[in-house]
Amino acid sequence: MYCMSGLKNLYKQMKDKDLTYTIFDYRHNSIALVAMFDIDKNPFQLLIIKKGTNLTLSLDIEYGFSLETFLLPEDYEKLKEILEIPRMPKGENPFQPSEFFKEFNKKIPSTLLEYTQSSEIKQIFAKFYNPDEDENKIYILGMIDWTGKNKTYSEKNREKTRILYPEVYRAIKDKNISIKYTSNENCSKNTTYQTCKFIHDEEE
Repeated sequence: MYCMSGLKNLYKQMKDKDLTYTIFDYRHNSIALVAMFDIDKNPFQLLIIKKGTNLTLSLDIEYGFSLETFLLPEDYEKLKEILEIPRMPKGENPFQPSEFFKEFNKKIPSTLLEYTQSSEIKQIFAKFYNPDEDENKIYILGMIDWTGKNKTYSEKNREKTRILYPEVYRAIKDKNISIKYTSNENCSKNTTYQTCKFIHDEEE
């Protein structure tokens, strides 16, 4: 186990700002990555995405911000693929994930950063967190207020909103409201809770 002390610093700031996750970029040699630290899960989750691909690796961050660097075989191979680690000739030292995570930990930002998710990243998040959903439906069309209608929002819809639009999530998390999603990017320019229109439709 290795203590990801950089995540501990971010955690304190996230709690102060009522955030459930934070995102930051990381570069390993010439490979561009984006990382998401999610504290709404138990255990916490560290999601690593290779930019320009749909390659992702999700890792548990246990109590004390500890990460198990002895990865499962499938996770070990996935990390090698993300980092473009070549197959080592017989007799040479194999790739050590612990060395990567030690370097990664040193480069974790000391303060929360403003991060604007690209459509590409939103699609990866939508697919990763809600594999049954259409990952192309990542733009807000409007909201549905279920108050007085004997119906409520779905947990999948609320989770999708938490990941894709955290500022909207914070505004509706205590309300019986769903978000209607579309694949039409023009429907969701500069969307905030205040600018969402109310519609009468099923959530997606």
